This record gives sequence, C-alpha cells and structure tokens, in this order.
Amino acid sequence: MRKQFLLALRQPALLANHDQRAWQHLLALGRLHAVSGRWHAQLEALDWLPQVPTPVRRHLWSDHCVASAHERRARWEIDRLSRVLNPTGIPWALLKGAAYLAADLPSARGRLLADVDVLVPHAELARVERLLHQQGWHDTPHDAYDDRYYREWMHELPPLQHGTRGTTLDVHHTLLPLTDPLHPDGGELLSRRVAASGETCVLAPADLVLHSVLHGFHAGDLQHCLRDVLDVYELMTHFVLQSGDAFWISLVDRALRLRAVRALRIALSQAEGHFELAVPAFVKRELRQADRGLTPVALLAQLMNQLVVPALPPARMSRIAHRVLSVRTHLLKMPLRRLVPHALHKTWQKWRPDTGAAPTVVVK
Repeated sequence: MRKQFLLALRQPALLANHDQRAWQHLLALGRLHAVSGRWHAQLEALDWLPQVPTPVRRHLWSDHCVASAHERRARWEIDRLSRVLNPTGIPWALLKGAAYLAADLPSARGRLLADVDVLVPHAELARVERLLHQQGWHDTPHDAYDDRYYREWMHELPPLQHGTRGTTLDVHHTLLPLTDPLHPDGGELLSRRVAASGETCVLAPADLVLHSVLHGFHAGDLQHCLRDVLDVYELMTHFVLQSGDAFWISLVDRALRLRAVRALRIALSQAEGHFELAVPAFVKRELRQADRGLTPVALLAQLMNQLVVPALPPARMSRIAHRVLSVRTHLLKMPLRRLVPHALHKTWQKWRPDTGAAPTVVVK
C-alpha cells in the first residue's frame, strides 16, 4: 500500500482503481500526511469520481471542504497582510504554503495551512511588529525565556495570533536560526523576490525551492517528511517544465551561495527515490563535488526513508530513525554550548508542577 500511495500522489487517476478496503488505508495515510484534501478535485477533473465507492466519496468531499476553508482563510490573511505592509514600502515576501498559494503553484492544491509565514528585513522587525499589533495581531502566550529564545537566537519573532480571527502569523527575518552557521542573509533573499498575485511577492524560484529544502531536510521537525518531499518534487517539476536546464543551473548556483548543498542532495535523493524526479547527471556531479559534509548522504537517505511513509502505527525502525535525525537537526541548529542548557531548561519546564505561568510556545 505504501508504493500505491506514493504512486497515486503522482498519478491520481490510479486512486479510482481501489476498493473500499484499500481506501481505508489510503485515507489514513493521506490524512496523516495532509494530502487527502487534493484528491476530490483531482478525481473530479479526471471524471473518475463515479468510480470511487460512495462512502469514500463522502470522506474525500469532507477533506476537500476542509482544505478549501484553509485556502480561503489564508487568502484573506494574505490580503490583510498586504493592506498593512504595502503602504509602508517595506520589502516583504510570503513564504512556504502562503507563497505557493499566492503564486498558484501545484504545491498549493488541497493544502492545509496552519499559519501564514512572511519574510521581512531584520532592520524592520520592530516596525512590522508594531504595525501588526495595531491591526489586531498579538503575541501568543510565552515566558521571558522563550521571548529571548526567539528574538536573539531564532529566525523569526514569537508567533502572532489575530485577536478576532484566531489565525497565526510567523514573521521571519531569515530562513534558519541565527545560531545556525548556514543562516542566509534575509535582505539578499528579499532583493531577489518576484511578484505574485494580489500585490504580493514570493522568493525567486530557486530560493523558493531551497527554502523548502532547508525547512524539510536541514532544520525541519521531521514530522511531515512526505509533505516536504512532495513539495520539492512538485516545485522542481513545475519550474523545470518552465525553464528546463536553466532552472537546474540556477538551483545549483543558489545552493552553493546559500551553502545548502548537503540539504539539496538529501532532498533530491528523496524526490528521486519516492517520486522518480529526473535529476540530471551534471546536477548530481556538481553537488557531490561541492558537498563537504561528513555523514554519507546515503546513510541519511536510509534514515529518512523510514519517516517518509511510516507504517501505521510507526515501526521500531521509524522511531529510531526519528530520534537519530532529531538529534542531528538540533545539533545543526544550535551549538552544544547553547543546546545543552536549552534542552535542560525545556525539560525542566515540561516536567515542573503547574504554577499558573503562561504556557510555552511550541517551537516548530
């Protein structure tokens, strides 16, 4: 079923061939990885919905409605954000799911958006935060330690929540934590941004892909590996279809500049292995020659394979792989001299008796 699930994500017409028993497992996997919201529209466009068992169609319609509600809410938040930031002249760009939606990219189809992410210059953070507070956004509950953690070490402000709509906004000033030696210059990324819909901007195509790569395969939380692999596959397929080898060349150049070669190699190996992305030989060669990482990519790929489509419930090897890769992620994001005290603090905070203090923000 794992193989059928991955194949159906590339060729949704194959979904119509499954019986109700097979669909039970497919829906469980689709909901686990937040991709089932796309299937109703895809099968409807192919005129294959009548072939799907009636009880399954109800579930597909339900997931489609949920995804559509997420999209409407995100589009409204993007519109509100544009009204706040555009008159100021501050350069800004949408990130991740909101960017895919604004740019009408394939990765936006049926997507569940938990929040809206935006990139602004570091020098304008205080001004942007003040403007957002004036428009009804407020800080989510967190203590003094977490406030310092975000503002001094992280790549974003503490999450903001709208007082009326309840939606969440993440304001970034770069793509990786400041404690990570690979964090890029947010201003340089903004200088390359391109126009999208509704007077909004997104990162340049190669940078858009590399943000997805860094988020999923360098400093990600590893909870949605399949979603990250699928994003890379669909973004790459879309941009290569538009620009051919010129996009591959641009991607390699940007990976070298942003020092994202190792993460890109891992991401491409996953997209190639799970979705048969056609990666040119010259791209593999240049990335391999530029990669200075010590851990073999093949080993990291094997560990990642355990997490992309884990068994339900997760098998022992999947749990081990998750622990190993989580340790690697934390070591990449923060040096030991800060990681150890931080881990001790978070552990104490988790297990201490409830004193009525404000809850801690969950760091994603």
